[in-house]
Amino acid sequence: MDAAFAFEVLDKAPYVTVSFTRPDGSPYGVPLSLARTDEKTFYFHCAPEGEKLDCIAANPMVALSAVTRCTPTVGPKDGSFTLQYKSAMAIGRAELVKDNPEKIMALRAICQRFLPSHMAAFDAAIERSLDRTAVVKITLTEPPTGKRKQYDKSGEESNCDLVRFPMVSETLVTSVFSTYCKLILQFQLFSVYLRLEESENKSENNRFSSRSFAKMPLHNPGADIFAKRSPYYHKIIR
Repeated sequence: MDAAFAFEVLDKAPYVTVSFTRPDGSPYGVPLSLARTDEKTFYFHCAPEGEKLDCIAANPMVALSAVTRCTPTVGPKDGSFTLQYKSAMAIGRAELVKDNPEKIMALRAICQRFLPSHMAAFDAAIERSLDRTAVVKITLTEPPTGKRKQYDKSGEESNCDLVRFPMVSETLVTSVFSTYCKLILQFQLFSVYLRLEESENKSENNRFSSRSFAKMPLHNPGADIFAKRSPYYHKIIR
C-alpha cells in the first residue's frame, strides 16, 4: 500500500509501537502515543530520563509499526482462521527536542490529537510541567509502507491497493440533486403547458376527455405535486 494509506493507519491507531536498540544491542519496543505534524515528523513525550532516551543516545534509528481494524475472521471461502486488518510500518531517526518553542508545539499537537476537548487547560499544563517533560522528534528517513487484508461482500480476499478518489462535498451533491429536481420539474410543467394548449384548441364537446387527460398521474410522483401547484394545471382541470 502507498504512503497515504500508511499515514492514515498511523494517524488513526490509538498507539504506535516504537522499536529502539539498547546500548547492548538488544531490541526494545514500547507502545507510545505519537502525533504527526507533517509528512516526515512524529513526536512523543516521556520522562526526562529513562530507557528510551538511553536507546536514542546509543542508536537514534527507530522503527514504527501500527495496526487498526484488526478483526479475527473465519475465511468465507475456506473456513481458515485469519485476520482482517490495516497495518503500517516506518523507519526514522529519533532525537531529543531541546528548543522550548518546538517542545510546546509538539506537546500541543499530541494533546490536540488525544484530548481535543481539553485544550483550554493546555497553557496551564505547559507552565506547570514543561521543564520536567521530555519531547522526542522522529524524522522518517523513507516513506512509510502499509498493508491490509479484508474480504469483500462476495467473500473474496482483496489485498490490492485501494483506488483513492477525492472526497465529494455534501454541498456539491446537494447542488447536483437540486439541479436535477429543477430539470424534472421544468419538464413536467412544460408537459402541463402543452396539455393546456391542446385543451384550448379542442372543441367544447371534447372538454371532458381533456379534463380526464389532465388528471392522469405524471411520470414522476414528486414532480406531480409541484405541477398541481401550477396555475396551468388548475386552468386545465377547472
